[in-house]
Amino acid sequence: MRPYLEITRFTLCAIVFAMALEGYWLAIRRFEPFQPEALLAALTVACAIGFANAFNDIVDEPVDRVNAPRRPIPSGRIGLAQAKWLVALLCLLSVALGALAGPRMLLLTLGALAGSALYNLWARRVPLLGNALVALLCALTLSAGYCVARDGVFPIVPFASSFTFILARELLGTAGDVAGDRVGGRVTLAMLLGARPVLGLCLGLALLALLLLASAVWYVAYPAFYLACLLLTSLLPIGLAARALWRDHSPERIRAVSYRMRVVFAANIVTFLFLVPRG
Repeated sequence: MRPYLEITRFTLCAIVFAMALEGYWLAIRRFEPFQPEALLAALTVACAIGFANAFNDIVDEPVDRVNAPRRPIPSGRIGLAQAKWLVALLCLLSVALGALAGPRMLLLTLGALAGSALYNLWARRVPLLGNALVALLCALTLSAGYCVARDGVFPIVPFASSFTFILARELLGTAGDVAGDRVGGRVTLAMLLGARPVLGLCLGLALLALLLLASAVWYVAYPAFYLACLLLTSLLPIGLAARALWRDHSPERIRAVSYRMRVVFAANIVTFLFLVPRG
């Protein structure tokens, strides 16, 4: 099972599952765990993200032979035919779950699947556009709970912060994957501008994401704890990452920092909990 978990990036699927649940709590403005509609929406987006990731591994197989030879397909642990069957299964499963969750969730699911296909087949080759599309699709995970909540409120601050941070991480990844992207025929912002300007842009976007979350301090029940959480889960890791890349911005270092930024984003999910009104 391990290669299948890797090709779908199971950890990321688990993160978006949690994000969808939080999106539901943010939309209804209270904690209500184990609500069937919220769990159904979370399962839908987890399957959709798994579809997008496995699809990406199929399309990126030539690139991964250079950038990530240990991935399931280039390493030979999963064949292309098996990967295609998995993609088809996850696509059908996400549509079925989305339909069960309701018309708005089904519409979001179809849009996300179409966006994933658009990215993998075309937009990934367009500088910045592909990165922005990935960031948008991931941030929209927070709206899954909103889609199944009655009279819900759209979680605008977490959505905007998530989009900005994920865009920063996506651009950071291109700065470390230039060699493989050339093999795959991609043109990225890092190729056009160089590594240092892109790293500076990533730092600016990451700090903007932090400021967006900090702007909500006036609306949380425990502002001191909220700011402390922001310090530990955002500001400190961003500062350490910037320091590491200032000293060494080799492709290997960039890839290592980019991977750690996934952990930072996962930690930010804890911060989102403070944005659910008390009581």
